Amino acid sequence: MIFAVSTVKDTVPNVEKFVRRNLAGGVDHLIVFLDDEQPEVEAFLAASPNVTCLATHRDWWHGERQAELNDRQRTHATLAAQTLSRFAWAHWMFHIDGDEVVHIDRTAMAALGDDVRAVRLSPLEAVAEFRADSDPTWFKPLLDQEQLVRLADLGVIARPNNRAFFRGHITGKVGVRPSSDMRVAIHTAGSTTAGSSSLPTVVDPAYTMLHYESPNGDQFVRKWRSLLASGGSVGQRTVRRRFGGEIKRLLALDLSAEETAALLEHLYQEHVADDVETLRRLGLLQHRDPDSWVHEPEPIPRSEAGAWAEALAHMRRAPKSAYLPPTRRNAPLAPGRAGTGSE
Repeated sequence: MIFAVSTVKDTVPNVEKFVRRNLAGGVDHLIVFLDDEQPEVEAFLAASPNVTCLATHRDWWHGERQAELNDRQRTHATLAAQTLSRFAWAHWMFHIDGDEVVHIDRTAMAALGDDVRAVRLSPLEAVAEFRADSDPTWFKPLLDQEQLVRLADLGVIARPNNRAFFRGHITGKVGVRPSSDMRVAIHTAGSTTAGSSSLPTVVDPAYTMLHYESPNGDQFVRKWRSLLASGGSVGQRTVRRRFGGEIKRLLALDLSAEETAALLEHLYQEHVADDVETLRRLGLLQHRDPDSWVHEPEPIPRSEAGAWAEALAHMRRAPKSAYLPPTRRNAPLAPGRAGTGSE
């Protein structure tokens, strides 16, 4: 079986698309850590037969809820990978975000040797248009230097670099064989026993992911509101840090809804929107429609239902700080949560 793990805070329609598309893209079962109290989202996930929902707003953190979203994501991914190692039928686990969709060639994965412990999903980023009335089906791949120079010469991007072409990450995400010594981060995975900070990954066109970074204005605003509220990092890229700060300051102003909307659109057009027509004319986009994909997910074996329930109970009982990298063991805790056990 192939699992995907994600820490999620989103609307029911977005979570429904996330679940449906990842299952169609080759995933058998999703483990979703619900990052906040969202009864309607929790009810939807609980009713999905190929999803395990773990609500983290109740008795989950035992007074150790980390302030930064990235730390909570690392904790959940590592805890899941080590827990899944108990089950011989759990072959692979991918760590993804709620705006990402896995697409896996399962035949290629089945052919990998036992010595391969990790693969990398190459990113395809959804084109961004402020007033798009549906999810895009055109995606930007990473470009070679010649293509990047051409776009820079045309003024489509500021400089000939994929970091100027993509709005989100260019690293992709990892899939790992679950093991008791596995430590999974945002974009990498390592071994706690082999002294490896980052395992080598197989990169192949058979393993890709669609990234809906900010495909339209509504998603752009929702994403940044959620990110800033959840303690998410705006990243290390200068442009991303700058407009992340601009959005935070803008949302703190006492402006009318119309003024706020106009300024947010200006930020989007300046920092995010793609010249879709030029990119398509130059043949630099790829067409992907995850709603057309078909995959029949493999269920968790019925005979393992009891063991699976016990594994989930173990995950809830476990001290979460133990699953952070040693360098993050003293990571800041969420305000007002450090001394309680009921979050």
